[in-house]
Amino acid sequence: MNAPITRFDTEVDCIKNGAPFAKEADSFLNFIQSLPTTPDSFFQRTIIAWELFQRTDEMLCRSDFECVDFSNLLSDITLRAKQFNDSISYFKSQLEFQPHSNKLLDFKVETQNHYGSLFSKFDENHYYIESLELLKTRLERNQVNLGKIGDKIALDAGCGGGRYTYALSALGFKHVTGIDFSELNINTALDRHKRISPKTSFKLGSVHNLPFADNTFDFIFSNGVLHHTESIPLGLKEIHRTLKPHGECFLYLIEKPGGLHWDMTELLRNVMKPLINISHKQFLKCWEPQPTEFFTC
Repeated sequence: MNAPITRFDTEVDCIKNGAPFAKEADSFLNFIQSLPTTPDSFFQRTIIAWELFQRTDEMLCRSDFECVDFSNLLSDITLRAKQFNDSISYFKSQLEFQPHSNKLLDFKVETQNHYGSLFSKFDENHYYIESLELLKTRLERNQVNLGKIGDKIALDAGCGGGRYTYALSALGFKHVTGIDFSELNINTALDRHKRISPKTSFKLGSVHNLPFADNTFDFIFSNGVLHHTESIPLGLKEIHRTLKPHGECFLYLIEKPGGLHWDMTELLRNVMKPLINISHKQFLKCWEPQPTEFFTC
C-alpha cells in the first residue's frame, strides 16, 4: 500500500501560535484571502509576493532588526496592497489576460530542471573542496566513526550533481552509489567523477523506489532531498529497506524550521496559491502585447 502523499499546507504558524506580529500577519492574510482567484488577480499577487520577499530579506540582513519592524512591514504592505487593489480597476483595460489551462504543473520536471541547472554550475572549489569539508564536519558532529568506513558500501540518496557522492568516496568509503531522478544531474555527476570512477557509480532512479535489494548498504546519506518529494514517509521506508541491520543513515530534512524567514515563506504560499495551476509560459503569455489598430485620416 502506497504511503499518503505529503505536501506543504498553507497554515501560517506565526498566526496560530500568537507571534508578536500575529495581528499584522492575520490582517495581511485576510486581505489576500479576499482577493479573487481569477487570472486578473495573478498580477496583484505576484507583485505583493515580490514586495514581501524583498523587504523581509532586506530587513533580515540588518543586525539591529526587531520583531516590531516585521509588524510595521506587514502593515505597510497590507495598506499598499489595498490601495493597489482599489485602483486596479482603473488600469484593468490595459491588462489583457489570455485563458489558461488548469493542467497541474509537473513539479517533478520543475525540480529536475531547477536543481539540475544549479548543480551543474558549481565551480571546482564548491564541488570538490567545500563539499568534503562540510561532510566531514557533519558526520563527525553526528558521531559517525570515519576510521571504520574503509570496507563499507554507501548510498547517496538524491545525489544531485554528485558532489557529496564525491565527498563520501574521498572520506574513505569502499564504494559509493549516487542515485537521482534527474538525468541532467546524473550526467553532471558522471562528467565530474571521471577521475574517481572506480569508487563511485550512478543510477537514474527515484528515492521512492530504490533499485536495490533489501539490506544493501552500510551507510545511506540523504541531504535535503525527501522534503522535495511527494511523500517523506515513502522515502524513509525505502531507506530503511535498503539499509543493512545496524547500518547508519545521515538524513537532513527541512519541514518547518521556524523564524521570520519561514513565517514570510508561509505567507507567500498563501499569496501565490491560486497560481499553482498556471505554468511559467502561460503566465508570460498573459503579458504578450496585444495587437493595436492605428487609423489615419
